[in-house]
Amino acid sequence: AIVFYDDNESRISLTNVQVRNLSERCSSLLRACGVHKGDVVCNLLPGSIEREITNFGIMLAGAIVMLGSNITDRNPHFWDPIRQAKVKYIIVDPSKDSPAWGMLKDDLEASDADIERSTNKEIPLVEKVFKFRVEHLIPTSSRCGVKSALDLIRCHDGTYVERVYAHDPAAIFVCKCAHQKHYKLVLRNHNMLVQIGHRVEDMFSLQSQDIIYNDWPVSWIPGLPFGYISVGSTIVKSTLINCSPQKVVVHTWDLIVKEKCTVASLQPPMIQMLTSHCEDIPEPHWKLRLLTTTGYVSQSAMDAIGPVTEAIAVCYSLI
Repeated sequence: AIVFYDDNESRISLTNVQVRNLSERCSSLLRACGVHKGDVVCNLLPGSIEREITNFGIMLAGAIVMLGSNITDRNPHFWDPIRQAKVKYIIVDPSKDSPAWGMLKDDLEASDADIERSTNKEIPLVEKVFKFRVEHLIPTSSRCGVKSALDLIRCHDGTYVERVYAHDPAAIFVCKCAHQKHYKLVLRNHNMLVQIGHRVEDMFSLQSQDIIYNDWPVSWIPGLPFGYISVGSTIVKSTLINCSPQKVVVHTWDLIVKEKCTVASLQPPMIQMLTSHCEDIPEPHWKLRLLTTTGYVSQSAMDAIGPVTEAIAVCYSLI
């Protein structure tokens, strides 16, 4: 179901059965810690297997997942979307490079616990903060004495799936409006997520055998996060934090070829960088069935990437 590459190019893969099992265990863990149906849980984890599993776990618990990867302020504006969405629980990676952890750490009880009570008086609705460490971001020197989020989920005894209905709220998508300097929140229920997933499936003629490379922070395009689950295809994701743009595009294309991806969903800046790389790809080379993106891409860029894909589709987010 999911293949993930970290900064060290280590490959992690999970089958649909493993994703389901881990998600149900995560759901049970959240429930045991007080999360109930209808609660809003803000997931601030960076791109990782842990983030995908936690998203599903929150929804299986009947709670509302707030996808917080776009909340990057290091000032009081950080709290605006959290306050607006009436968040009760926050999930964060407690690493020094995390903007979210920088905003949260001073308002937690000082301990080594993986789950802390929030003491922030300005946001009294937030009850607990889950410190879910992303495995590939844990320093090697600390790995033996620290549990990752997957460690916590795997060792939790029990699974849980809450009964939900089509009209029950499922997810809150966060869009940062750069010009207005504020956040826009969009709430979607379970029925909307399923409908959008099927719409993506039909629009791109996706099949279960498709392997999709996706470099979007949430997933397919903003607001369409779980289309690959509805069709049963494999999603390939990666993260590159400290490297040059040229390395990013070369690394991305290498992964697309290595995993034999048939579809790729890339952000417009990646499309622009790919245009210069296309000239260096020797013939014969791997060719995508479909390349998708959202936002404006110039005609010259589309012409330049034509040799690496059979079709190009430009979609626009519903947010």
